Amino acid sequence: VFSCAVIVLVLIAVAADFLTARYAASEDWVSHTMQVSTWLIRLRSDLASAEAARLAFVSSRDPVKLPLFDESSRRIPVDLSMLRQLTSDNSVQQQRIDNVRPLIEQRLGLLTESINLAKKNSAGEQVEQQKLTMSGAGLTRQLQAILDTTQTEEASLLQQREVISNKTYLWERVVLACAFALTVFILASTFWTLLMELKERRQAESVVHQLSGRLLRIQDDERRRIARELHDSLGQLLTSLKMNLDHMVSHPENGAMQRELLETCVGLAQQGIDETRTLSYLLHPPLLD
Repeated sequence: VFSCAVIVLVLIAVAADFLTARYAASEDWVSHTMQVSTWLIRLRSDLASAEAARLAFVSSRDPVKLPLFDESSRRIPVDLSMLRQLTSDNSVQQQRIDNVRPLIEQRLGLLTESINLAKKNSAGEQVEQQKLTMSGAGLTRQLQAILDTTQTEEASLLQQREVISNKTYLWERVVLACAFALTVFILASTFWTLLMELKERRQAESVVHQLSGRLLRIQDDERRRIARELHDSLGQLLTSLKMNLDHMVSHPENGAMQRELLETCVGLAQQGIDETRTLSYLLHPPLLD
């Protein structure tokens, strides 16, 4: 039973370790998907900042707006590289990122051309700016469509991975609860078994004490019976034998009487021998051997 309990606990430990590792992996995937979504948002934000900076500069000719455009333009390639790296496990998403890259480069090229055109402040600039704005609007719509699809895909992946993570976490809790219940059951069973063994041992000790007392009483009764047998049987024979011998010693002149007493003594000695043999047989019968 103890071996089975140990085996079950080991299996539960292995299952808990497996589920813990799986839960950690699912949480990593959830975090990974959230990172992809975060970088997609940063890419959209940088694109929007670049377009807003270009529009602000063209409208106001304020050179203070140009650093914002330059900074956003520098961050966009970093955003694309991070997205390319994070989506290495998803070929479809990587293909979308690859499709977005040339569109973003064209869009940044149009924004840069528009800024350079505003810097020159030449005649006919407004017409050219409108052409660039129209061309940029088409690219922006294409970019937004692809980015929307990419973000929707990541949101779907995030939902699926969160479901897997929640299920794994639930199974882990179930396994740990089973392990706890089984451990409590094993401890309770072991404690109950030990308690029963202790009770049985106490009962056995009580029986042993009673048996020891009974054996002592039986031994005392046996000794009393042996003493009574020795006194009533063998003791009487030896007393009679001694009395006859004393009479023979005190009356040596009467030969006929001495001969009769001697025969009586011989009979008493033989009877004593028989009594001794009988008593020895009763104390330890040969059948016991």
